[in-house]
Amino acid sequence: KRFNELSIKRISGASDFNLLLQSFIEAFLFMGISLLLAIVILLFVLPMFNQLVDYNTSLISILSNRQILSYLLYLLPLLIIVGIAPFILFAAVKPVGTLKNQRGRVKYSDLQKAFVMLQYVISVIMIIVVLTIIRQNNFLKDFNVGFNKEETLFVQLNADIKNNKLGFKQELQKVAGVEHVSLCSGMPGVGIFNIRFQQNGNAHNMDVFSVDNDYFKTIGIDTKEEVKLSPQSCILTQLAATELNYSDDNGFIEIDDNGTLLKLRVDEVIPDINFHSLYELPKPTIFMSLNIDAWVDYALVRVKTDNVLGVVSSIEDAFKSFSANFPFEYAFLDDKVNAAYQREFRTAEIIILFSIFTIIVAAMGIFSLSVYSANHRTKEIGIRKVNGAKVSEILTMLNKDFVRWVAIAFVIASPIAWYVMNQWLSNFAYKTNLSWWIFALAGALALGIALLTVSWQSWKAAIRNPVESLRYE
Repeated sequence: KRFNELSIKRISGASDFNLLLQSFIEAFLFMGISLLLAIVILLFVLPMFNQLVDYNTSLISILSNRQILSYLLYLLPLLIIVGIAPFILFAAVKPVGTLKNQRGRVKYSDLQKAFVMLQYVISVIMIIVVLTIIRQNNFLKDFNVGFNKEETLFVQLNADIKNNKLGFKQELQKVAGVEHVSLCSGMPGVGIFNIRFQQNGNAHNMDVFSVDNDYFKTIGIDTKEEVKLSPQSCILTQLAATELNYSDDNGFIEIDDNGTLLKLRVDEVIPDINFHSLYELPKPTIFMSLNIDAWVDYALVRVKTDNVLGVVSSIEDAFKSFSANFPFEYAFLDDKVNAAYQREFRTAEIIILFSIFTIIVAAMGIFSLSVYSANHRTKEIGIRKVNGAKVSEILTMLNKDFVRWVAIAFVIASPIAWYVMNQWLSNFAYKTNLSWWIFALAGALALGIALLTVSWQSWKAAIRNPVESLRYE
């Protein structure tokens, strides 16, 4: 439609420079208005963006002179491309042929097809990435790490409570809604103490926890017998027992801790527990009896009630009755454990957001081509309808090219997404697998989005009165 306008201007004496200048001015106006709209939108979305990425970016820093200059430098090559491309296309057509409508049917160029397929390649990759990250995050949340992290909180102890730890524990046990209480030196994600020692000339590296006898039922670790740890006994995880060559036949282990020989009776060997993040495999672990006369770091509390906040308030009251000079510091165990995966959770949110943008851009591109297709096949559609073609046949004819392009994009995107997500999953010791349904669902979603985008335009073209399509223009 613009070719006739430009052809008349050229025949009327407009120079190529003037036409090129017009193209640049139009592109500049469009991009300038877009930039201003982007800044206005930024005013509203910046607080949400800061919350999403956990970062404090100010509008002043974004709109500084240096930043604005970088935006203009970024827009400059786009301006050149957008401004010069229509002129180059127009320059290749003779004005007389344009005005006589002798251009013939304009077909999709390979460049147009490449752009649409590239957009959908990126869209399919993003969909697969999102589905895989969500699945891995759910896997991390639901993975059985060997203990119960739900409804469990821990309180940081201090010097005021040092000489009356048992009294504080008993006071916590009286709080309504508290099921179990334990005094300990550490727990999953908090206060993990690692020691290196010798045994029979071999070096070992293990996690050690000093705990009281209520620790295991408080944190939800199953034991075969009631725990009765003493200064001369310990409990091993299976990895620790294997590394120390422990068997039920002897019942004791000997540890050379910096020249001090400790001979400990093994009360029980329990299954392995992952007290670290799922980025790594469980470590061999020894549970030893807590020395109540020494420094104790934490009180671990298992809560069994719907009124968790009320229980926390009662625990705080109990804490203040023992320690009025220190602030009440507590945290929930599941929050501490999940903190190791906050990067993945935040990454998932960011990728989901930008995937939506990517899909919208791809949908806009395929929509513009659907309009382009319908306009240039108007007479063809009219002739087919006059000859008895059904609306469904017209829709199939108009949509099949887009279906083919999305299918090609899916074939290209799948191996790329498979490689990228395999590399990402390799960071985890425990991970989900890349199931075939993730790729099938991504392809179906991309195809569905494409069909929804073009079907309305195709439907309008298919139901149009063929007399209007075939009338002389």
